[in-house]
Amino acid sequence: MYAKGKSNNVPSDSQAREKLALYVYEYLLHVGAQKSAQTFLSEIRWEKNITLGEPPGFLHSWWCVFWDLYCAAPERRETCEHSSEAKAFHDYGYYRVCRIHLGSAEPHGRDWERRGCNDCVFLRICSL
Repeated sequence: MYAKGKSNNVPSDSQAREKLALYVYEYLLHVGAQKSAQTFLSEIRWEKNITLGEPPGFLHSWWCVFWDLYCAAPERRETCEHSSEAKAFHDYGYYRVCRIHLGSAEPHGRDWERRGCNDCVFLRICSL
């Protein structure tokens, strides 16, 4: 997911786990599960100070974005409530493709537009 040779910008596995633990704890507190939050910290042996973000919190906010996009997928639209923005995201047709596979992609009869990121590109696929 990250470009090779730029390891100083890549979070370590332990940093990623630490962030996730923080966001789970924050979520539990924001939903009123104080005992569960304390038990969670105890079970993972958390010893650092914690500064909470504003409600509803990072994990909840990102979950809402994910769920909205998940529900707006063409195969779930009719049975799952979603926003018009999420529907437009799917309808516009952005796909994430790894650069190593880009050479084997065959854009026959389609318009491919590159949107750069580290190891992947976003492609806009428009039907003719």
